[in-house]
Amino acid sequence: MTAKRDIRRQATDLGRKFFQGISTGKFRDKKENSRPQYEVHGNDAYVVLTGAANMNMDDVMHLMKFTKLGKDRSREQVEKAMENSMCFGIYSLLDHKQIGYARAVTDYATCYYVTDVVTDPEYRGNGAAKQLMETMVNCDELRELRGVLLTKDAMPLYESVGFGNYAGTFMDRKPEILPAEEGAGEVAFEGSWLPEANI
Repeated sequence: MTAKRDIRRQATDLGRKFFQGISTGKFRDKKENSRPQYEVHGNDAYVVLTGAANMNMDDVMHLMKFTKLGKDRSREQVEKAMENSMCFGIYSLLDHKQIGYARAVTDYATCYYVTDVVTDPEYRGNGAAKQLMETMVNCDELRELRGVLLTKDAMPLYESVGFGNYAGTFMDRKPEILPAEEGAGEVAFEGSWLPEANI
């Protein structure tokens, strides 16, 4: 019991130090000015960062393998999608890696579309996905807009953050898929798992 308490205390201290060490201006761009948020779940501390520049591309590409629609996307496609969306990443501060990812496609005036929501299977069931979605729906840019999404099996997660189920009201058109070359775009973090913070 004492060992678990020590791990939890370490996670809490690490989260506080990271959060206090962040210069809030460093992790913002014009469209994504939400403050990073951190919480402790079980024996881990999670922090949510926004903005494509704050996503770890290697971890995002690993996470995309666990999505139904994104598992076959090239790195170039994923990077381009990130550049044109609001991106949210959740990190394990104890394990030093990004464990979840989500993005919102929006006009910043009326609505946003939630897509590519994924957490690493090893971290599911510990509140990470809910923290990621809570950060998204409560951020300044999206809080007052209508959110829409498509899902077949994650309804409890989305209902927990205020989405309702309106069966039979959405339509979609599948795109013509053309072969894409493997891109070698600029890699976020340049090998580092997380942006520098004054810890």
